[in-house]
Amino acid sequence: MSGFAAVFLMLSCAAAAAENTGTGSIAERSADLAQASADFGVYLDRLMMAESDGRDFLKNPRSSALGPFQFIKGTFLYVVRRRFQSRIGGMSESEVLALRTNRAFAREVMAEYSRELASHLGRHGLETTYGNLRLAYLIGPSGATSVLSAEADTPLNQLISAEAIAANPFMAGMTARDIIRRAHNDIAMDRSKRLAVAGRRQAAPEGSGGEPKIRIRCNPSRPSCRRWVALRKKKLRREIAAKEAGGPGGNARR
Repeated sequence: MSGFAAVFLMLSCAAAAAENTGTGSIAERSADLAQASADFGVYLDRLMMAESDGRDFLKNPRSSALGPFQFIKGTFLYVVRRRFQSRIGGMSESEVLALRTNRAFAREVMAEYSRELASHLGRHGLETTYGNLRLAYLIGPSGATSVLSAEADTPLNQLISAEAIAANPFMAGMTARDIIRRAHNDIAMDRSKRLAVAGRRQAAPEGSGGEPKIRIRCNPSRPSCRRWVALRKKKLRREIAAKEAGGPGGNARR
């Protein structure tokens, strides 16, 4: 068996083991938000895939959402300034916002925000399942409270803002039942995507999520090729920063 095949098999078994922890769909399970929780790791992977399909530089043209977890500006700044102050000392606001494209850091921020969402749901007497956490991130904590407390057939446009629906056209015409089902389905990822996530996590070094991805068509052993790669990465970083600086202002959670 080749080394790649062995790693792939190992990841397959690990993913299956994580999926089989507990009973029923992960969306229905009470959220265990401990750092070492296998379920929590699976949830974060699936949330990322639902938000961006694993694309670190994805930008929503209808809102300020950016990065693998599609954080909008306001939410990201709110969490980072409260929970990661020691990590952002001396950074400008635009530099902090650019960290949304750093997969490793954005994942840490998402883990912290998930705990805050769980606390919000708990304070309102709602179940803190992974499915409900996904819902709270998708439509915001107050939106999730309204949806989970409403009758199933209540039109969604009566429960969340028009701006949130405009930023997510797929929500138009939905009911409370529909958006809850959508949130649950988002983290019921199919097996191929689950393995793709595991493979990327295995291959990518820690903290590499924010590095621009380019296709290298020259020989990296040649100095001229390495110079081209360095210049190309620098150009991509400038383009990303320029787009972010000129992007739309923050909205309600998409």
